[in-house]
Amino acid sequence: MPRRLVATGDRVYVTLAFDAPLTTWLIYMRSQPFNLDGTRLPLEKMPAGADADRGAPPATQRAEHAHLFSPTGFLDDDAWHRSYWMYGSRFVSGWCGYFLAGKTAPAGKIIVFDDSKVYGYGRKPKYYRWTTPIEHQLFAADKDSTGEADEATGGKSLIAVEKSKSLNPTGKAVTVQAWIKSERPGGVVLARDGGSQGYVPYLQNGQPRFTVRTGGESASVAGKTKVLGKWVHR
Repeated sequence: MPRRLVATGDRVYVTLAFDAPLTTWLIYMRSQPFNLDGTRLPLEKMPAGADADRGAPPATQRAEHAHLFSPTGFLDDDAWHRSYWMYGSRFVSGWCGYFLAGKTAPAGKIIVFDDSKVYGYGRKPKYYRWTTPIEHQLFAADKDSTGEADEATGGKSLIAVEKSKSLNPTGKAVTVQAWIKSERPGGVVLARDGGSQGYVPYLQNGQPRFTVRTGGESASVAGKTKVLGKWVHR
């Protein structure tokens, strides 16, 4: 392993955080991107959290560097739940970071892709972290559905609401309204979900959809009109 960065002459350790830079000369490894002629892009400093012992940095993704990789390599076959394939640009390791990339980029036990879609089999994103269910699903996602958190502040692009009796949909008629202006063709607008009861309005291929789960079974409806780039009320 080289001890200094070719571009700057700095020692490799200046780029370290939770993950070491991938500097093996002859083998393309994991998250480091390269051009079609095999030239590797310059190493970048990994994001760092405020307290490395208590929290990992955000698993921010760069769409222009997104590619298919596994943080433990494609030859790893032990099916450990902390390792998975992903279509993105960055994986954060550690006990408090391994699950973050699976929530911001398409991820699973095995993945393929074409010009516009990523297809895979893996855990449901909501179950990444310390959860008892390890439910897997077949899924398809847009290539541009990679989430991007605020890299400067580590902020989340969502608002969480604490559970309350008034939000429990069991045995009730449910009406959900939202004003949205989406710049992406896929994403969740609101989620009240559980293994047996829940609902979620979301976008898929630019079209609004609504799914209700009850008794472990789900039913969905979809709009016919795409709603990208404009304010709409649903």
